[in-house]
Amino acid sequence: MAISVQPSAAASVERPDVTFYLQGTCLCDVSPTSREALGLADGYLDSSGTIHGIGYPAGLLFGADAVIGTTKVNATLATVPDGADVTLAGLSQGAIVLNYVKLSRSLQDSFSRRRADNLQFVTFGDPQNTTGGITTKNPALQLFAPNVPRASAYPTTEIVREYDGFSDWPDKPTRLAVLNAVMGIGFVHTDYGSAANPATPGTLTTVRTNAAGGTTTHYVVPTRRLPLTQPLRDAGLNTSLIDALLRPQIDRAYVRRPQVAPREPAARPSIVALAAKALGRAKPAPPQSADASAAREDKEKAPKPKRGFGFRKTRHGGESRR
Repeated sequence: MAISVQPSAAASVERPDVTFYLQGTCLCDVSPTSREALGLADGYLDSSGTIHGIGYPAGLLFGADAVIGTTKVNATLATVPDGADVTLAGLSQGAIVLNYVKLSRSLQDSFSRRRADNLQFVTFGDPQNTTGGITTKNPALQLFAPNVPRASAYPTTEIVREYDGFSDWPDKPTRLAVLNAVMGIGFVHTDYGSAANPATPGTLTTVRTNAAGGTTTHYVVPTRRLPLTQPLRDAGLNTSLIDALLRPQIDRAYVRRPQVAPREPAARPSIVALAAKALGRAKPAPPQSADASAAREDKEKAPKPKRGFGFRKTRHGGESRR
């Protein structure tokens, strides 16, 4: 149901900012609480004003649910007082709804020839993000929820976690990378709390401006451990060595996203190592004794017997008369 926002006059003067939050798939139609939104990305929305939840049928009919959710969001935006800065935040399926909201707002702006300058979007684990969304890299999945083809002029912030199978799908479908991404749906996508903080060291930040003039800031927050080996850790095993062996193979499946996992730079080879390598390629002949050298010279100087007609070589290298 749509939530009406009618702040008091004092609140409008002191803090007019307001945020509306849409949760992910829950097979329910309830409004999420502000506490749920404040827990995202270690309190990323803490400074975005008063937070209100918007409920929508967050089920498995992604396309239909997105249309219903878009209608509710637009109805809610119509109740916001003038001058208030509005942030629309969505997690997972809620981000899909916001993509449709951007489309509807862009179409309205094209007819009215004016755009709301006080509206911005923040998404967490968006399956449709253009950098690593699973529906972007697997167009067949768009049968359930088509991607929005129209560029939007509204500023957008996208926060995804590395190896989240929904929002960070590999470009090359290698078996290892796909299996790791599928495991990431269960172990990474379900946790967008403090582990998704964009201030985490090693986070990749990409800023793009589309054809409509909208700026999209995309964060890929590194995941320290592979989701592929999480069951082993749950069993009490140390997977540090396994992760170190598998991570480079998995990362090679990502060609349109720079590596964000922290790594140590390769050490420069020393002069001694280079010299040893060169000697290994061209090993000198072993030294020979003086007697062996003299015998070899005598053998070379000795006249070789001439073979005429009637002689042939034997199997053992000698000669015999026919």
